[in-house]
Amino acid sequence: METIETSLEKFAETYRIRIRKDECGEPVIFGRLWKNQPIPKFGPHRPASEYHYGHQIFDNGDGRLAVLLMFESPAKWTFAERKLVAAGFTVKQSGISKGIPPFFDRHGEDVVLFDPTNKKQAKLALRISGARIKRVLTPEQKNVLATRLAEARLKPVAVPMSGYSTAEAAKKLGVTKRTLLEWIYRGVLKGPKQFRVMGTLWRIWNDSDLRRARKVKSTMKRGPKPKKRK
Repeated sequence: METIETSLEKFAETYRIRIRKDECGEPVIFGRLWKNQPIPKFGPHRPASEYHYGHQIFDNGDGRLAVLLMFESPAKWTFAERKLVAAGFTVKQSGISKGIPPFFDRHGEDVVLFDPTNKKQAKLALRISGARIKRVLTPEQKNVLATRLAEARLKPVAVPMSGYSTAEAAKKLGVTKRTLLEWIYRGVLKGPKQFRVMGTLWRIWNDSDLRRARKVKSTMKRGPKPKKRK
């Protein structure tokens, strides 16, 4: 059975963009994402690394593509809207989700539509969304990178012989391992350097890492105590 190529797939192939899936499993092109990803207070709990709040491009279903823009201030959207409308974009949504969960942006979601066959609009959509174009390497460049990778794999890694694992560090801090990792995923705490041993990444915590984590813990507010069952 022959598959029909969607507008998003044609667009991605033309401009060498990678298509990925969002939290709902829908194909999208991710653009510039927020540095610190918020975690919803409801729904299934997932690490912050699995959330992709920020700009993205997706298929509108009518031959046009949509650009989802999530700015941190209305001023940025006003400036972008003026430029997009002048280039022939159609405004579909203008920050109407402000203050409504589960969206955490200060302004809201802004959606504009454009014609993917219009080169001027396509290039502007890529630039304003911050989508990354795949780099095309020559055979010589590929050989150089392959040689560097092989040398890096053979180079011995100096792994600290003393320190604490993430589970041990969490126990010393009086929190769970999940809580400690969540601080790192949210960008609240800068975790220790990771070392790859036999294909597995390990975090080795030292005393300075623990002191930094204790400072973060002191700023955290404790949640309500669970009610005792009668």
